[in-house]
Amino acid sequence: MADAVNKLSIPSRLPLLPLDNGVLLPGSSLRITVSDPRSMNLVESCLWSKTHWKGTFVGVIPKYGQSKNGIDFTEMHGIGTAATVQEMSRRSSPRPMYSLLVTGFCRFKVADVQQEVPFPVADVEQLDKFAFESDTGVEYESDVSVKAEQLRQSAQEMVDLLGMQLPIVAKLRKLINSLPVQSLPDILISLVRASFEERLEILDTVDVHLRLKKALPLVARQVESLKKANAAASDA
Repeated sequence: MADAVNKLSIPSRLPLLPLDNGVLLPGSSLRITVSDPRSMNLVESCLWSKTHWKGTFVGVIPKYGQSKNGIDFTEMHGIGTAATVQEMSRRSSPRPMYSLLVTGFCRFKVADVQQEVPFPVADVEQLDKFAFESDTGVEYESDVSVKAEQLRQSAQEMVDLLGMQLPIVAKLRKLINSLPVQSLPDILISLVRASFEERLEILDTVDVHLRLKKALPLVARQVESLKKANAAASDA
């Protein structure tokens, strides 16, 4: 049985950074453009004005659609990803905005929104382990181990079909073999083509076994797509 205890933890209260029609999964990185006034306030208050901002956690949370009048809390999802900002830049023209490169660490659930202005802040509950927290010594149930191995094999087939002899491909092969089981489906789904709704379903699935089961057909679909593309290229 896998140990469910979280060894590493996030703050119990996080500033929220809504992501329009997007999902950041734990372990993955994503570049976000920030232009909404309240999200701008968050960046300026919690990040831009700080000397040491790289270790600051923010709650990246999916938002349905793009509101004309800024953040609509009824459109925000109840589960998000605690993340830190790895890179940050500001542009003033033609209108002020920030560009953030964020990396996800773990899932959280919004327990209670504590403030809405000048930017949203919520009490949160951590739902799982940090993405790259080692699972060495963790004994998973046999079904979990089988699904994890199936997903690794499918992912390796996907990488092989890319047919590129580049250093990044070699690194990807090594990464697939070394990823902790809890991170495997999240990172793979961040790499394959998937809809907003499919990524959202992966985010919502806290149980590792169920997450592996849901990730398998999405990775298999990507494999089949690559096979068709390679076949078409060979016939051309």
